[in-house]
Amino acid sequence: VQRVEAELNTTLFNRTKNGIELTSSGQTFFAYADHICKDYQDLEATLMDISNLKTGHLTIGIPALMNAYLLPKGYMNYREKFPNIQVDFFESDSSTLETMLLRGKIDLAIMSLPIDASLISYPMLSSEMQICAPEWFEPGDALIDPEHHILDIRKLENQPFIFPRQKQKLHMVVERILEKAGITVQNVLNTRSSTGALLYSSLGFGFTIQPAISIQFYLPTLQGKGNIYRICPQYNENWDIVLVRSRNSYFSKAAQSFIKTMQEYYARENTDWGFGTLPDSD
Repeated sequence: VQRVEAELNTTLFNRTKNGIELTSSGQTFFAYADHICKDYQDLEATLMDISNLKTGHLTIGIPALMNAYLLPKGYMNYREKFPNIQVDFFESDSSTLETMLLRGKIDLAIMSLPIDASLISYPMLSSEMQICAPEWFEPGDALIDPEHHILDIRKLENQPFIFPRQKQKLHMVVERILEKAGITVQNVLNTRSSTGALLYSSLGFGFTIQPAISIQFYLPTLQGKGNIYRICPQYNENWDIVLVRSRNSYFSKAAQSFIKTMQEYYARENTDWGFGTLPDSD
């Protein structure tokens, strides 16, 4: 750093007993450096496109919890079709991934809606939300459609609920469902972990609302405890997962092939998982 400062005849950092911070010159330097790195990455992607997918590299961002249950099978399908494209996965929260997309640090991200308006999204899958109820719960007349296991969520007024953490997008989805139903519930626990919420629910701590795809993956860990119900369609929401890219970055053939392959794969899997439209109920 000192050599660069000497060459540029400027100071990039203020050095204090508490650490270092960028000077105004340093902020300008790193903004230009970021731009140069992004241009070089775009150049690499362009040259790879010339090889027509015989080689290539992608960096895909995805939240860690989502990576556990959502991506592996879809990625293996992509790998079979494009074995020469190297893919690196970067795990972080959605806010960090959006920033990295805008700065050109990753090529694509997989996340749930909503996203920053400056980004472009491509639909990947849509999962209905379902309720995991503790063993002590007796549905009674709340079970309005036993055949399809549909529960009238309005009957859960003032019941204990386990929520996603407030900054999670999943929290917003749950809040919209409760708002549609016009009910107030007791927030007894907040957790980032879907599997944690389901385990707490199965142990009798309260109800939790989670995406069907997440419940299906983690259901074996509940060891037969807890009960899963579908939500009346007029109160339910979908958890929409999208592939996201920056408007200002080069849209490589490798990225295009990844988006197309994942969309085709999860379009087939959606039917197998039983997602989609619920039957109408009165």
